[in-house]
Amino acid sequence: MVISGRAVWIDASLLTSFTVLALLVGHASWTAPKGRERTHHLNALLSNLGLVDGLGLAVVSAESPLP
Repeated sequence: MVISGRAVWIDASLLTSFTVLALLVGHASWTAPKGRERTHHLNALLSNLGLVDGLGLAVVSAESPLP
């Protein structure tokens, strides 16, 4: 698990893969009709990208030694 600090890069990679797959399959904002539905999908897409960035930050901070 990411919280335990062991094998963080494996856990974060699995979570990132699942998140990106869900993002592409479930929230394809580029195929949604214009209007509220597209805005909803775009909002979900951007929040999932933020989650992916946070997981990348967890990997980088776990791999670097503390000062």
